[in-house]
Amino acid sequence: MRDLWFDGHRIRAGRLLIFSPYVTHRLPELWPEPTEFRPLRWDPNNPHYRKPAPHEFIPFSGGLHRCIGAVMATTEMAVMLARTRLRLPAQRIRAGLPRVFRTAGFASIYAASCEFRYSVRTSCGVR
Repeated sequence: MRDLWFDGHRIRAGRLLIFSPYVTHRLPELWPEPTEFRPLRWDPNNPHYRKPAPHEFIPFSGGLHRCIGAVMATTEMAVMLARTRLRLPAQRIRAGLPRVFRTAGFASIYAASCEFRYSVRTSCGVR
């Protein structure tokens, strides 16, 4: 172990560092009006849109301790948003098995893709 310099400060080897996504996601210098519900901040067509850097938006943490359900949760959110917005009935076709890769003594789990098929409802039924 060795000392680390970060932002002009020396962090001695062996010190405990705590990182808070909650605090990071509410920094006004990164997120204008961070406590306001502003869904347009995520719309790439919005003139004020700014793609966050990898360390600025981390809802599932990162690195070795990244949430293994991150891909599934993100996919579920997109599917549920589409179903809610378009009122579509979902039909799951196929879900792949997760793959485990072992490198340098660490195991990484990658979720396989899930495929969905949708049909649009009309007043007379499904078309």
